[in-house]
Amino acid sequence: MVLSSDPSPLRRGTRLAFSAAVAMALLACSSEAHDVPFPAGDVLDATSDDTDVPAVDVDARSGVDGDASDSPGPACDPLSGNVAWSVLSVCREPGELLAVGGSSWHDVWVVGAGGVILHFDGCEWAAVPSGTTEDLWWVHAFGGGHAVVSGAAGTLLRVQLGGPAVAVETGTTSILFGVWGAAPEDLWTVGFDPKGGGAIVLRVRGGEVDSLPVPVPDGAAVAAPFKVAGSGPSDVWIGGRDDLVLHYDGETLTPTPTGAGLDGDWVTVAMSGGRPVLVGGASNARIAERSADGASWRVHSPELVPALQGVCVAPDGSAWATGVAASILRRVSPGDWAFDNDAPLDLFSPFEPPVPGCSQPTPDYHACWFDDHANLYVVGGNFLTLREGALLFRGAPGMPLLP
Repeated sequence: MVLSSDPSPLRRGTRLAFSAAVAMALLACSSEAHDVPFPAGDVLDATSDDTDVPAVDVDARSGVDGDASDSPGPACDPLSGNVAWSVLSVCREPGELLAVGGSSWHDVWVVGAGGVILHFDGCEWAAVPSGTTEDLWWVHAFGGGHAVVSGAAGTLLRVQLGGPAVAVETGTTSILFGVWGAAPEDLWTVGFDPKGGGAIVLRVRGGEVDSLPVPVPDGAAVAAPFKVAGSGPSDVWIGGRDDLVLHYDGETLTPTPTGAGLDGDWVTVAMSGGRPVLVGGASNARIAERSADGASWRVHSPELVPALQGVCVAPDGSAWATGVAASILRRVSPGDWAFDNDAPLDLFSPFEPPVPGCSQPTPDYHACWFDDHANLYVVGGNFLTLREGALLFRGAPGMPLLP
């Protein structure tokens, strides 16, 4: 596998040092307050060779001069112009932004710590009542202002714009780290209890909740699923710790390990051309891609890249991955993942927080998503504490800041 080199040796060295420090902290920190289970305004031209990141002005509207109340346009149409990175929020409280998803430019959802739900309708961002203060770990949208959200304490919510969030009884108090649906009435949600509980794989059809048995990976003490995604009701993939990979073919949930063994902590799974892509790792990044014939895996271990936490696929089939220490990679060809060196808030020298009040020099990026106009959204924050939420946007200038 070829990984494009970082142009700055200093930056490359600080990234490795910081990722090692983060890995040690993850092992040492119990994070009991949040049960952590495992280890804005400036615009940067995405085609620029300049890797120096300016100080972030969180009071300015992203990508445009003038008042923050300016709107993208009277019809709220998708933005147009040169593709650039924008910082829409950084060091945001009450906490880290953990997931982003949607169905289109007019239907973007962000969820996070403390029960936060935000929605973008193509015109502006707005807070959506969740009815909970539990940390919300994942979101899947169906369109029409309808989404499902999973989180801590067995939380599973159906959210419809204009109405209250409706809790689905799951029968568990474990953290549900992932949720996906082939249809609004055919949901999958997965998770586990970081304090030692068993694995949770639930299928919710109508008012029925079925719990599926989860095999323990070879050499692992327990099964610990993190995320679920699929291409349809008979093609569902689940990834988790210790090379836990499960495939549902419409009848049976079958182990399909990548061969990475206990070094394969698969944090997120996404579908690319009908095949799964998994990302994760412990102190170092791991990426697994299913072969074109569906018979094997290609596992990559990019050098000097810390653990990855999110992966997303654009409408044109290009894939991006995000992770610890502000890592953002893009797949330039099969097996070839390169740093996006133009992304803002990347790890750089001097070792200073990008915004006053941040306790961490760079965000950890937990998830990413593309809308139907190939705009990229990246969310994260301080993963050790689940504080200091961040949201980046890669698209034309003019995207509103978060409220």
